[in-house]
This record gives sequence, structure tokens and C-alpha cells, in this order.
Amino acid sequence: MHQEPEGIPDQELIDGFLRHRSEREFRLLYRRYAARIHRMALHLVNYDGPAADEAAQETWITAMKKLETYRGGSTFKTWLTGILINKVREHRRAGLRRPAHALDPELGQPAYGYPGIGVDLQRSLAGLSEGYHQVLVLHDAEGYTHEEIAALLGISEGTSKSQLFHARQQVRKFFNA
Repeated sequence: MHQEPEGIPDQELIDGFLRHRSEREFRLLYRRYAARIHRMALHLVNYDGPAADEAAQETWITAMKKLETYRGGSTFKTWLTGILINKVREHRRAGLRRPAHALDPELGQPAYGYPGIGVDLQRSLAGLSEGYHQVLVLHDAEGYTHEEIAALLGISEGTSKSQLFHARQQVRKFFNA
């Protein structure tokens, strides 16, 4: 019986890719997670489209090269998210960070925005420290638990909870100012 691509478990696709170096399996993984990774990249780089495109692309290149290191201790989605977070950090350390919310000069709107998020919310998020921003995005936008965030960012669960609390406070202050 032939299984539909959507129903094939991630681990089966990973094993197939590693055994045969078949693009088909990797392409299926890519289709399954590409939109989510790109959306998360947009959040993490303050809605800078070119930076998000670059971070997402580098995430997939690294994932392909290092797929044999995936051990299944976390979900494949979480493993990819860890790679993405590291790519965003690398760009920031290298000084490649672009303006926080590059505006389209004609419209006064973000050149690349996240649909459904207003300019004020984007600006409030851009004003957060990197740690606050990452925890807020991972928890509130992507649905990760504090335990998962702690593992992804190398912090304690208590730190994740504290950073989320403070991030939300700062966003509220921005709107009440």
C-alpha cells in the first residue's frame, strides 16, 4: 500500500534521504516545514524579508548537510527551529543585521511584513531585547512550551517564563505610552 506524502512520518523521510540521498524525501520535508520556518524567521529578524529569506535558506542548507546528526530526541520541527535560531544569532554576531523594521518609503509600511500584524506591533517587537523577542515569538507565535524554549535557547524554564513575562510587559508599555 502506497502512503500519501503528507502521511509519511518525518523519521521515515529522514531515513530514506540518508539511505539513498534522494531529493524526493528531502523535498517532502521541505514542503512540510518551509512556510513555518520562513514565518518564524520573519518574526525573529523583526520582519526584515531579505534577512528572513537568507536565514531560512541557510537553515535548510545546514539541515541537509547535518541531517545525519538528527537523533530524534526532539521533533524534526524543533531541530529545524534550533538551526534557524543559530543562523539568526550568527547574522547578528557578524553585524549583518539590517534595520529592525525597514519601511517601504512610499507606503510607510514594512517592506516585508507579517500578514495580520500591524506596524505598531512590529515596532514594539523590534524594541525588545533578543532574548525577550525570541521567547515571545517561540511561545506566543509558534506555540512552543517553556521546556522546549529552554532547550532551544540553552536557558532554564524559569528564565523562559521570566523573559516572556517581561516581553509582554514591554509590548503593553509600548501601546500604553
